[in-house]
Amino acid sequence: MHAVDEPALKARVLQALMEKHQPEGGYVPITADDPRYRGAVKGIAVVGMPLTQVDGKAKLGQNRGTDDLDKVLRFLWARGEPGDPRAVDLVRAANPNVPTPEFLQAPVGARLQCAMGPRDLAETVELLAGQYWNVDVPRDRIACAQVSSSAWVGARDEAGALIASGRGIADGARCAFLLDIVVAEAWRGRGLGKALLNCCSTIRMCAAAGGSSCAPATRNPFMRGSASASASSCPGPRWC
Repeated sequence: MHAVDEPALKARVLQALMEKHQPEGGYVPITADDPRYRGAVKGIAVVGMPLTQVDGKAKLGQNRGTDDLDKVLRFLWARGEPGDPRAVDLVRAANPNVPTPEFLQAPVGARLQCAMGPRDLAETVELLAGQYWNVDVPRDRIACAQVSSSAWVGARDEAGALIASGRGIADGARCAFLLDIVVAEAWRGRGLGKALLNCCSTIRMCAAAGGSSCAPATRNPFMRGSASASASSCPGPRWC
């Protein structure tokens, strides 16, 4: 700790205290050159403490029971605010013993990931590069497509390796498309692709619509290897 002697800085500290404890005002703002405060600012001892380290604690339901956490996951999935898919992943990672909800069920040995991000990009590009719908597509364009999507989900094996990925784009009102659904060759035929499609198709990417459910169409003539969705009533969160 150290003594703060600079009058202007001391006045700023005192003004901040007033704003905190008397937010309604009713006083003249404190400045070092105001004759009404000059003596008080000079006479008051202000001590500074430099901030050298910040420690944080993530409150992710570690003290909650499995029933409560199951409700939390379901609520986050149903609400679908922009940060909710990431919150689902964080809560599950902090509480590995919580049973997997049905909307995230995957084959044994695989774990679905609701919110893919920059850390997953390199592995995703490796999975997608060379797939028939990405022939001659530069890797940087494949990468840009993933991070620009309305939703991006994936799956990892028990060792943490990325084994599947899929993304969705939507217009926010009527139509959505599921694209780049890919599963690592060693995991094909186990139902992982179906689980990934189920996860994608239960993301309500069209918040303003309401009608039919998401239906994959894997041979869209305009988007090879894509799955399209008339997402007017996709059950799940609104992540658009």
